[in-house]
Amino acid sequence: MPSNKSPGPDGFPCEFFKTAWPVITHDFTIAVQSVFQMGFLPKGVNSTILALIPII
Repeated sequence: MPSNKSPGPDGFPCEFFKTAWPVITHDFTIAVQSVFQMGFLPKGVNSTILALIPII
């Protein structure tokens, strides 16, 4: 995957994950393991917060 392309709707480019991986590895692994242990995604994982910012 090219570093300057977005891998999905999260908007983070692949370059971000390549750079931040040493920092987020532990937390990411725990999150994925908990999904497999629980058998479902927590409600907060599949939600979106939308903030409307007026242009003045």
